[in-house]
Amino acid sequence: MKKLIIMFALLLGVVSMKAQSNDLYQGITKKLPYRQMVTPYGVQVTFAKTVHIIFPSAVKYVDLGSNYIIAGKAEPEMLNIEMKDFLENEDTTDFSHTRMNIYFRELGNESPLLVKLIMQSIYKNNDREIKHLGCKRFGVQFLVKGIYSHNGLFYFHTQTKNSSNVPFDTDFIRFKIVDKKVAKRTAIQETVIDPVRSYNEILVIGGKSTVRTVYTVPQFTIPDDKILVIELVEKNGGRHQTIRVENSDIVAAKVINELKIK
Repeated sequence: MKKLIIMFALLLGVVSMKAQSNDLYQGITKKLPYRQMVTPYGVQVTFAKTVHIIFPSAVKYVDLGSNYIIAGKAEPEMLNIEMKDFLENEDTTDFSHTRMNIYFRELGNESPLLVKLIMQSIYKNNDREIKHLGCKRFGVQFLVKGIYSHNGLFYFHTQTKNSSNVPFDTDFIRFKIVDKKVAKRTAIQETVIDPVRSYNEILVIGGKSTVRTVYTVPQFTIPDDKILVIELVEKNGGRHQTIRVENSDIVAAKVINELKIK
């Protein structure tokens, strides 16, 4: 592919530069003192992609020097947007006026910032609201320490304690609603509920270590003949953990007061 070299000069519209030969400075219409000379910078372009060149100040004039190149000035307010900045660099004291008060379809009517703050608060407080939901197999204990509710979302505070010397490599965690009793030779009906957010989700739990995670899932209800099953599955292993959550546990979820979220 033939390489094209674009010559740029950030001047006041008086001087233009063109790459007409091997002499990079040929084509200057007016002699300049050495200190005012702008060193050319070669840029490779191609037919399949667009090359963006961002200058620290406004561009007054551009001479491409070729009819084979299409160029235009882009004038967006922001040229680069780092999405994690929305969650880390904002003043969180006023939810109504922060730019983090944006909404995603998966979060319903809740803002991502408030969801994160709620998960952080649950994790930081580390309360054990529920003491009867757990499973332990082969030196690995999996607990549900609390179920919380706020504005159409459930928050599940879980804890995985690996008392063995072998790391627990998590393949996936799954929330699903299944029938309490399944008759023989009948198809198993189940509804999988995917978490929309998680906080401190660590996939590999080392030996003799404990990890706590907060999962956010869309709010749901369970019929009397069904239960919620939470499965923690080990990758290439057999130490899978399963917790059965009754409807009574779900409806007793602790309501979060967002005014107390710190």
